[in-house]
Amino acid sequence: MIAGRRGFSLLEVILAMAILLGAIVVLGELARNGRKNAAGARDWTQAELMAETLVAEVTSGVRPAEPIEEGQLESFDGWRYSIALEPVDEPGLVALEVTVAQDLPEEKRPVRFTLVRWIHQPSIEETTTESADRQSQPANASAP
Repeated sequence: MIAGRRGFSLLEVILAMAILLGAIVVLGELARNGRKNAAGARDWTQAELMAETLVAEVTSGVRPAEPIEEGQLESFDGWRYSIALEPVDEPGLVALEVTVAQDLPEEKRPVRFTLVRWIHQPSIEETTTESADRQSQPANASAP
């Protein structure tokens, strides 16, 4: 043994550098996965907000309640949507199904979000409104 040792041996330095390099590689991979997951969460949130906006537009009457096979969202490039109306067991109601998806090839696993809401069937609602208007008019009133 050397009595006055003052530093690290070459083996200790190489071992410390290997441990440091391994830690940097692991932390880099964790950061890459974190960025990838954050981007995916951002896309899911954006798809959900777009689907909720489309449902609100249809239920408020801004957009007609008609099936659309595939449409492009004007204000969002790279996104497409579809609207479907499906009958349900309850009379006078239909299931409004809005699907929003990224316009990417399937290999890239695009985000796809579907939102389903039950709404009054548009034709029944119009018929009910017309019959209520007729009932509110007096029987002896003449039509203009």
